[in-house]
Amino acid sequence: MPANANYCITSSGSESIDFNGQSIPIGSYITATAPGTDVFSCFNTIDVTQPGSSFTATTNTYSSCYDCLINNYTLVTLSPCDSTSTLNPQFDLSQFGFIPTVGDIFYLQITNVGGPEEGTYTACFEFNGSIEQLDEASYNLKINEYFTIDRIIFSNFSTCTECLYGFSSNTESLICSICPSGETQSGPHPQWTNEYGITVTQMNAYTLGGPNGLNN
Repeated sequence: MPANANYCITSSGSESIDFNGQSIPIGSYITATAPGTDVFSCFNTIDVTQPGSSFTATTNTYSSCYDCLINNYTLVTLSPCDSTSTLNPQFDLSQFGFIPTVGDIFYLQITNVGGPEEGTYTACFEFNGSIEQLDEASYNLKINEYFTIDRIIFSNFSTCTECLYGFSSNTESLICSICPSGETQSGPHPQWTNEYGITVTQMNAYTLGGPNGLNN
């Protein structure tokens, strides 16, 4: 059967849904179940005139994919930016307030109570696309393993390296060390820690004093 709905978890593609006699407008956000499973998968309808067979639509409708996913046991797994870390925390999607995009990098303070990784952690994590919907029983079976986000400290990084080691502001500049000969020198640049605890290097300025400054 032709596909007539897209998964709300975008990487999963499309599916053929039996709307079970319901009058569902195009663009609706619904749940549907596959034979032999109790998982209420979330979909966005794209062609309600096409018959379907792989999934059967339920009577549940939602205002958006996010609304559907947070009400149907959706988990997000993050990967550590630090290659020496083994922490791959799982979160209920509602902890984010939105659906993460592959490549999103977060500097988070997170907590787990009662699980094997119990404790509070502050670290950099990347979303690599690991998002899944579970049935209620499976979700509850591991509920002590899920983390809560105490604080999204910062989330506008381009790379894990920026999150781990800081980033630069402005563009690299050269200065005249011995002007008549045309010699130039770049750096050392001023650094400071911003309000998020991230190191920032100012590339269009120079440190004059101190052991690493231009005057030494």
